[in-house]
Amino acid sequence: MLEIVFRSLLRNAILFKQRSTLYTTYYLEWDTKHARATPPKRNWHIQAFRVANIFTAFFILPALWVRCYHLSTSRGGRWYKSTLCLTYIVSFILPCYLCFARFIMGPSGPQKYINCFEVLLNLERTLEDMIPRSDYKRGDDVDSAVRQMTRYPLVLFGILDSILPISIAFFCFFRWNPLYTMFLAIHNFELYSPIVPISIQISLGILGTIGVTMMLATIGICLLIVSCSIASLYVWMLFLNRDKNDGRKKFKLRGGLSFYTAIKMYNMLRVMTIIEEELFIEFVMPRLHHFVAVVLSTCAHLLVLTQILRNGGKSTILISGAIVIWLMSLIMEYYTICVVARIGELSKTFLMGMRMENRRIPERRRQLDSMLPNCIRLEFLSSVETIHNGVGMKYFLNYFDRVANITVTLLLAYVH
Repeated sequence: MLEIVFRSLLRNAILFKQRSTLYTTYYLEWDTKHARATPPKRNWHIQAFRVANIFTAFFILPALWVRCYHLSTSRGGRWYKSTLCLTYIVSFILPCYLCFARFIMGPSGPQKYINCFEVLLNLERTLEDMIPRSDYKRGDDVDSAVRQMTRYPLVLFGILDSILPISIAFFCFFRWNPLYTMFLAIHNFELYSPIVPISIQISLGILGTIGVTMMLATIGICLLIVSCSIASLYVWMLFLNRDKNDGRKKFKLRGGLSFYTAIKMYNMLRVMTIIEEELFIEFVMPRLHHFVAVVLSTCAHLLVLTQILRNGGKSTILISGAIVIWLMSLIMEYYTICVVARIGELSKTFLMGMRMENRRIPERRRQLDSMLPNCIRLEFLSSVETIHNGVGMKYFLNYFDRVANITVTLLLAYVH
């Protein structure tokens, strides 16, 4: 149901990655003839990507951390809040990016990513072919879910492809650029002829724009397979459940599916989630989504409140940026918790309905009793409850609770 959308998103993400680095440092190419992703034909593209990341990890990241400490303890950091906030944000996002890049930089990283995405696309095609009726009606709930799961990634990557590069260039070519202020703190080159600081500002702006867009493009490509896996599992689990608008109390499968076909589809989805979860473990950051969301949301709330208390909300750019960061964190948590929790509920509903429908057939009953709810676990530590029942909606409430508690604690410490 979502194969065409997934393939289109992957193509756009790969092309955006190539454009963002001026077709130099990338690790995936799009084969137009076969409509699939492939590793670069020339090895120097991947080598350039590895060299850039090694340089970033050993030189740029430590320098930014030192710069954060310097800004937080000096008067300049208190005066230039925009520079301080941008430096903090880049210093936090950069390690997150390196966790994704570490996997891609591996010898088998690009090929493993391609294989996992092909598993997802082939699964979509196979599940469609397993439906006996070619003219089946998916149901209003499935159609709505398909539109919803299609809309969010399209909007997200539309922003990534069009709006973010302009915003990044806006910040990189101004004095707020963390690299520019760092070099300026080392040596005040603005005392020379105006051509010197302008040339340095333009050069660092170009490098910063290319570097940040490359970083976001890589994060986007890695998160694409995570979101597509969740979307695919959600839509197909909804399809396997009874249509609520049917009006029948009997648990009737859609599309004329038989018992064994439905169980086979369920198990295929289970295998897909296991394969994708192994990839997510190597990404590291999807398993730490709760930590990242809490940190970003807390910083965003704290920045807005402190700006209102100190300046009366005059720093429009800072407040707007903080609100955008909070909204992105909220959407990320909603997608990775609420949708995953919904998948767990649908799995349990499917198994419960199938047990009730086949309760008089011992063989089928035993087979269903041995099956666990099908869901993607994106948590760093899984308990027995989450393994057996999946992630619940209470976990999403923990996000609000932790953000509120930490924000209040830090705000009280700031006031006193």
